[in-house]
Amino acid sequence: IANKIEWLDGDITYEYKSLVLGRDADNDIDFTSDNIITLRTAGADQIKLIDGALLPVTDSDVDLGSTGVRWKHAYIDAITTTGDVSIGGTLSVSGNKIGRAS
Repeated sequence: IANKIEWLDGDITYEYKSLVLGRDADNDIDFTSDNIITLRTAGADQIKLIDGALLPVTDSDVDLGSTGVRWKHAYIDAITTTGDVSIGGTLSVSGNKIGRAS
């Protein structure tokens, strides 16, 4: 079956070659292709979710949080930056020294 809708114990299953959910063509969640989900706001694709990665669609275009609304905690194995780093509080380092990469 190319597409189907099932209601089983309150669950909804919808299978189709292409699925877009949203209020209009400028703001939606697009199941773009196999294993890619794209979030679109203000008429532009902003973020895509692929296997193992949440990525901006355009380089250096999407912020994670803002000066007024911040994420509470981030648990990250490694950070790579191509720009400056600003620290508003205390920087604690254990295990390695801070220095310039050679």
